[in-house]
Amino acid sequence: MPKYTSAYSDFIKRLDEISSIQKMAKAIEKPFYSPPEINIYCRAGIVLLNSHIEGYFKDIITLVIDNIHEKKAKKDNLGKGFLYYMSLDLLQGYTDTNDPNKKYEILSSLFQRDGSIWNKDPTFQTRLEAERYTNKIQSIQCDKLYKWVNHLGCTSFKSQMKARLTSSYFPCENMINRISDLRNDIAHGGITNPITTSDLKPMVDLSKKFCCASDTVIANWAKNVGCPIR
Repeated sequence: MPKYTSAYSDFIKRLDEISSIQKMAKAIEKPFYSPPEINIYCRAGIVLLNSHIEGYFKDIITLVIDNIHEKKAKKDNLGKGFLYYMSLDLLQGYTDTNDPNKKYEILSSLFQRDGSIWNKDPTFQTRLEAERYTNKIQSIQCDKLYKWVNHLGCTSFKSQMKARLTSSYFPCENMINRISDLRNDIAHGGITNPITTSDLKPMVDLSKKFCCASDTVIANWAKNVGCPIR
């Protein structure tokens, strides 16, 4: 069995982009002086890092969802919130209208498209569209990530992360949240203090550690519920 999922392996490869940015920034570093270009490079690195962390979680959740159907995982082993979010686009349309004809059309579409989700069969008879779930993931704030993994059915994700990371848990969690905050500040022009390569390195290191632990916890849970992903 592979040590990591393909999602984590791809994440590590994508971090090469951050390494390239770090090298470009270091190449123009000067003693006692930080050229403004370094700040530009490092800000770009933070935005990329945020995107790659978000992409990792979308990828690993996609692996789980794809394998739920392929491996015939039992619906009872999955979170009820997961089933809800898989049909949310149609359910929202139902609550947004008072027109009985439109409500009928929406319910008809729901049963036609998502019948395999809501019927009493113990497993899903058709492939699930992972994008309907993963496109809801729009932030790497840890409480958001915990929520989306919990909805899958991995309800002990946070406690298992604490057990796995031990003394590194809070540094990792704080750093992931900081990367998210910095990315948002950069996007809205809110950062005034320069960012250096010394700031970027621990962000990358702790992100790797956090995602590696996530990979193990989610993969172990997926195996236990009948949809192994590595």
